[in-house]
Amino acid sequence: MAEQFVIFSIGPENYGLDVTMVSSIERILPITRMPYAEDFVIGVMNLRGDIIPVIDMHRRLGMDEIEDTETSRIIIIQYKDYVVGLKVDAVSNVTYFDTDKIQPFDEISSADRNQYFDRVIYDGADMILIPDISRLLNISED
Repeated sequence: MAEQFVIFSIGPENYGLDVTMVSSIERILPITRMPYAEDFVIGVMNLRGDIIPVIDMHRRLGMDEIEDTETSRIIIIQYKDYVVGLKVDAVSNVTYFDTDKIQPFDEISSADRNQYFDRVIYDGADMILIPDISRLLNISED
């Protein structure tokens, strides 16, 4: 068995999202700031008539922010009833990984700062972290 992931980077690290939750990958669009939003929510963008909140993944993961570049992208994801944009440094590819390369993250670390991840992929010398979207978006599982 294999699972397909969209691979992206934030700083020097690689991350992956299940391809089934990715609606599109967009260049950086104008973002309107939202007062009183969480500090990691940088605002909302108008994507073909839909207003979508955008999360800066540097802020969300407690990393230093960097300026947008030509490779910066916003990954539009759909999780349950939510549609959200994740601003990342670059999207590199979409690829399949055998399930034997995917491990639960709690086997690696139980530190609170790693609360946003639930799986990790080992691909040769590379490690790709897979975020737990409900925790990343701060959505309670009712």
